[in-house]
Amino acid sequence: MPRLDRCGVQPVPAALRLSCMRFVVAMLAGCLLVVGCGSPEAGSGASGDEPSADPVATKVVVTVSGGLRGVRETYTMVVDDPPTQLTAAEIDQIVDLAGGDVVRGYAGSHVERGECCDLMQYSTTITYADGDTKQIVTNDLDDSPPEYDDLVALVTRPR
Repeated sequence: MPRLDRCGVQPVPAALRLSCMRFVVAMLAGCLLVVGCGSPEAGSGASGDEPSADPVATKVVVTVSGGLRGVRETYTMVVDDPPTQLTAAEIDQIVDLAGGDVVRGYAGSHVERGECCDLMQYSTTITYADGDTKQIVTNDLDDSPPEYDDLVALVTRPR
């Protein structure tokens, strides 16, 4: 009959207890590495670093399509090589709008067309300096924020 402790439970050998503890510690360490705890990128603020600034947009592409004529036009604004029709102030405004909280947080509401066939669709892709991209798809029926409307208007301005 196996030896039992005072609670009536068979004791676990010390070597097995140590192995179990090592396993648990290794699993916790692995989890911390996977989620990035303790890394400067984790954004804990404990290292005294300044909070990260809004991402900087390097490229904005707006494709306008639809309407009764079935148009499809693509407008591209690359910060390093902007269209000559845009002023420096307008380029700065595009970068500010594209990197701002409102546009970054806007997912697009894309109201269904239903029976209406003359709506314009706006597909906007913003590329940021860190490599991230954001795509927003809307149409004329959407109630989009003014900042997004201003961004589209600046990028699609006649050239």
